Amino acid sequence: YGARSVLTGEPLTLEAGEIVPVDMVVTNGEGEVSTWWSTVLRVQKGDVVVAGGRLRRGRVSGSCIAAGSDRTLLRSFAAPARRADVHAPWSRWARRVAEVGAVCVAIIGSVLFMGLGWSLSDAMLIVVGVYAAFANVVLGSLPGLVVAKGGQRALSRGVVYGSAEAWRRCSYATAAVFCARGTLLRGEPELVESEVVPERTGLGDSEDGLLGLAAAALSGQQDPCAVAIRRAAASRNLVLEAVRNPRRFGGQGVTAVAPSGEALCVGTRSLMIERGVSVAVAERRVHELETRGRSTILVAREGRLVGLLAVQDGLRAGARAAVQHVSDVGIEPILVSPDTRETCEALGRALDIDHLRPEADDPGKVEVVRRLQDAGGRVAVIGHSPNDDDALKAAYTPVVMQGVGKLSAEHVTRIVSDDVRDASLALVLAHHTRRQAQVVLGVL
Repeated sequence: YGARSVLTGEPLTLEAGEIVPVDMVVTNGEGEVSTWWSTVLRVQKGDVVVAGGRLRRGRVSGSCIAAGSDRTLLRSFAAPARRADVHAPWSRWARRVAEVGAVCVAIIGSVLFMGLGWSLSDAMLIVVGVYAAFANVVLGSLPGLVVAKGGQRALSRGVVYGSAEAWRRCSYATAAVFCARGTLLRGEPELVESEVVPERTGLGDSEDGLLGLAAAALSGQQDPCAVAIRRAAASRNLVLEAVRNPRRFGGQGVTAVAPSGEALCVGTRSLMIERGVSVAVAERRVHELETRGRSTILVAREGRLVGLLAVQDGLRAGARAAVQHVSDVGIEPILVSPDTRETCEALGRALDIDHLRPEADDPGKVEVVRRLQDAGGRVAVIGHSPNDDDALKAAYTPVVMQGVGKLSAEHVTRIVSDDVRDASLALVLAHHTRRQAQVVLGVL
């Protein structure tokens, strides 16, 4: 395939050994793609592959989503209107110095030399020399070359600034909000505890009954904790009886009618308290689990707590390094999580993050971002689309992991990979490059 011969939406099939000519979404097959920055990615149906990689093994079919200069890795440099090295503030100011500043200096020089009594011919020679020294294409391009070098380093890690404005915003970010689930955490929690409240029997034999009831109530939820509970129930071959009249409360949980006709409530401690269910009998145990970094899901029937489930998610590879990277350049890391304060504090200790915003569901994350920005912060949000779309759209600079083909705003920064270290690098490189460009401009 030729990159210019493939049109957006056109199907194409790649065999092992072929170069990926365009950005494409995989519609069939699976394989391994080695990117031009030496990362190997496994791809399957639904995944997006960017141009420039090589299919190492497998056979995939897909549909083109971007070709020509619209390809992800070319947008920052091939499209003149988006080039950060041309449109960054320091690049523009350097050109102004070369174009306008040289004229001003030449005029001032001519007046000064004439005032000193120099002959017109000598003064004009000096003025021409001064103008030639300042009106120099090399001097005017130096800050742009610094920005271009920083952009090349970013591309070497799969970081794509959507435009010069996206790069500028990353370079000025003062706070980085990490959406915990799926970003710093793997997003694949596992059930680690299931306990029936000893004083409350009536679930037959037990923890399996408690698990089955919770899994049935959460059958329509896509929250990672709900998925973990359903997966645990499936691994035990539990038969789930359908509940009736489910009512969902965002990320807090569900109320429904159990198969036996009893009122059922499955969710967080805050949901239990809101629904008038006392959690005092399990308060100590819940606190103990949450201080160990586990999320608890409580189960109540007929307004009485009958048991609890605990799930735990692991840290992503490089999560601590990503937090440290942004801290090193003066960007404050902020952890936003739907979990309770105790669970959030345990995660914060593991990652060395002091600024925590617990119990933040999707609307809560947006509110956190808006308050930080109202207080004068320039907030970068690091997350995934579509899970964190609301918070990303509210951010001063959104950094979208696995962001190819997602969120079309020009100020969005996209990360080709799912590595949170690359996401933090997008901010770090922009900060370093801005400071270097300022030094160069100051010297000019």
